[in-house]
Amino acid sequence: MPNSTNDAGVETGGVSGIKPAKNLTSTSDMHTTWKQWIQQFDWYATAIQLNKKSDEIQAATLMATPARLRRIIFDVIQYNPKVVYKKGQEIPIADTLSRDCNHDPTETLENETLEVMIVVSMSKKATVELTEATAEDEELQLLIKYILQGFPDESGKLPAGVRHYYNFREELAYHNGIVFKSDKIIVPQKLISKMLKAIHTGHFGIQSCLKRARQGLYWKGQYSDILEMVKSCPVCEKTQRAKDKEEVLIREIPTLPWQIVASDILYFKNDPYLVITDSYSNYTDLKKLTNQTSQEIIEHLKNWFYVHGVPEIFENDNDTSYESKEFEDFATTWCFSHRTSSPLHSGNGLAERAVQLVKNILRKCSLDNTDYRLALLNWNNTPRDPILGSPNQKLCSRITRSQVPTSNQNLQPKTIEGVANRLKILREEQTSYANRSTVKAENISTYE
Repeated sequence: MPNSTNDAGVETGGVSGIKPAKNLTSTSDMHTTWKQWIQQFDWYATAIQLNKKSDEIQAATLMATPARLRRIIFDVIQYNPKVVYKKGQEIPIADTLSRDCNHDPTETLENETLEVMIVVSMSKKATVELTEATAEDEELQLLIKYILQGFPDESGKLPAGVRHYYNFREELAYHNGIVFKSDKIIVPQKLISKMLKAIHTGHFGIQSCLKRARQGLYWKGQYSDILEMVKSCPVCEKTQRAKDKEEVLIREIPTLPWQIVASDILYFKNDPYLVITDSYSNYTDLKKLTNQTSQEIIEHLKNWFYVHGVPEIFENDNDTSYESKEFEDFATTWCFSHRTSSPLHSGNGLAERAVQLVKNILRKCSLDNTDYRLALLNWNNTPRDPILGSPNQKLCSRITRSQVPTSNQNLQPKTIEGVANRLKILREEQTSYANRSTVKAENISTYE
């Protein structure tokens, strides 16, 4: 594409360009029309340094230029032109298309009169419905007035109802009773609900509906309307893949071993098991239950507590086995705080992680007929962190002897320092990682 060299250069944002050309008009004189196109496109291309872009980007940029520029090129499309941007200094011979040798100082620019060629793929009934709704829409009728008569030079001079359209006014067109934004139909307010229903046919998700709508429709507030439609759809609610994950919060960091412990009941092959875990060390243990009564659970807890000590806080969900008067008396007598969470929500995350661990151990041991207690012993002796060591090292200050050979030196007691600080760092990292795809509790929706 030739570059006009008549205008003085200006500096804008570090990019050397030329002064913008005057507004384009469509005239019967193809030479004048083409000259105006070159001047306008030269300024646009120089400003974005189009010559440094690839051929594909140059072509895409041409099609992304304002509608007026595209209409000019469409006027000469029958001649199969090839539009390539070139700097003036790269053209050895001046092209008559870029030079106005016979400049007429009396030449004036007429109001733009362009024929808009638009093909609308709609049935006759739908077209009539759309044109009638457009005619009844006061805001669109006011917008049509400005499209035909011209927009003011400032958006503040527009009525509030149509001020929204000012920034893309060059893309607006009115044809056969329908308003367009580029190649998209501007939907009248009366038909928005009908269009939303059509877009949501098949009950696809938010992004699919947005992509579908943006193919050929436009209205103010399109994004929020589609978002609300999908969220409020009862079919989508019933068939959602999974509930929104709650934001994971950093729980209280214990400063002492066995200070905060959690418990839960799991079922494996129809057998109930009582699981307990320590928040400080991640030490985990379980006992098989026979009748799952409060009395049986209390007896198992007493056996753990007289070995490791009484915790300050004991956490579990609101299982009926923990809600009895007997268990309340146990907590009072043994002097620990009983903290509960709903069994339907992920409040007791400490115990839930222990349940997942134990279920996995039980499942694997059942496959190769090994003793799950040896597996748990091995797990509690396995370092979970290079600095903090194993659960047994944090809880008991030593590795406990097992079937795995080790030296006596490794069995010597050794206190691990800085556990609480290290736990805080690790849990902050884990929380940050887990919350990448979660939402805050107050914003949780049951919709996808």
